[in-house]
Amino acid sequence: MSDPADAARISALESRLAALEAQVTFSLPRLDRFEGKIDPVVERVVRLEEAAKHIPSKGFIVTIVLIALTIAGGMLTVVNGLKTATGSAALPAQSQVK
Repeated sequence: MSDPADAARISALESRLAALEAQVTFSLPRLDRFEGKIDPVVERVVRLEEAAKHIPSKGFIVTIVLIALTIAGGMLTVVNGLKTATGSAALPAQSQVK
C-alpha cells in the first residue's frame, strides 16, 4: 500500500507542477511576441562581426607599439654612441652655453 509520506510528496509535486504549468501558460505568449523582434538583432550582430573582422586585435597593437619603442630606443643608443665616438657631446655642458 502507499505510505502517507509518499502521498505528501506526490501532492507537493502535483502542486509544483501546476504552478509550473501556470507560469508556462503565462510566459509563452510573451515569448512569441519577442520571437519576431530577435531576427533583426541577430542580423545586426552578424553584420557587426563581419565589419569588425578587419580591425587589428589589442595584442597586435601592443606588439607594434613595443617594437616601435624598441627601434626608437636602439636608434637613440646608436646615435649617442656615434656622437661619443666622433668626439661631439650628446648634450652641451652648461659652462659652454652662453
